[in-house]
Amino acid sequence: DEERPVRELVPLIADIVGFDGEIRWDPSKPDGQPRRGVDTILGEAERAAKIVRQLLAFARKRHSTRTLVDLNQVARDTLALRLHEQRLANVTVIDALATGLPPIFGDGHQLQQVLVNLTHNAAYAIKSGGGSRIVITAACQETPDGDHVRITVADDGCGFDQQDGVAHETD
Repeated sequence: DEERPVRELVPLIADIVGFDGEIRWDPSKPDGQPRRGVDTILGEAERAAKIVRQLLAFARKRHSTRTLVDLNQVARDTLALRLHEQRLANVTVIDALATGLPPIFGDGHQLQQVLVNLTHNAAYAIKSGGGSRIVITAACQETPDGDHVRITVADDGCGFDQQDGVAHETD
C-alpha cells in the first residue's frame, strides 16, 4: 500500500499533540509556567498533522469529478501544501488572486495537481536560475466568447528556450 508510510504518521503526530497537557506545564515551577518551546513543538505537530491529511487526500486516486470549484481556494490550498518546501528554498510566493472570482466547472483535485506541478517547476527554475519569487495570479478576463477565469504561475528563475527545449537564463 503506497499510502501506508504517510498514514502511519497520523497516529504518531496525534500522540504528540495528545500529550500537550502533560508536557506543557513545568511541575518544578510553583506558578505553573509553561515549558519553553512546547507551544511551538505542539503547533508544528498540529501543522504536520494537517499537511499529512492533505497529502493523503491529494494522493488518493480518484475518479474525475467535475463540480463548481473556487479556483482561489484551490490555489491557497496548494500554496499551504508547498509552504514549508518553499520556505526552506528561500522562495517568496506572491498571492495575487483576484477577489470575487466566479466559480469554475472542473475537477478541484486535478487543478490542484496542475498547480503543484507548476509551483514545483517554478521553484526548480528559481533554484537553477538564481531567482527568488513565484507569483500566482488569478483573474477574470473578458473575451468575445464570454468571461474566463485565468490562473498564472510565474517565476523569476531561468527561462525555457522554445526552439531547443533547453532551460537558460532570462533577462
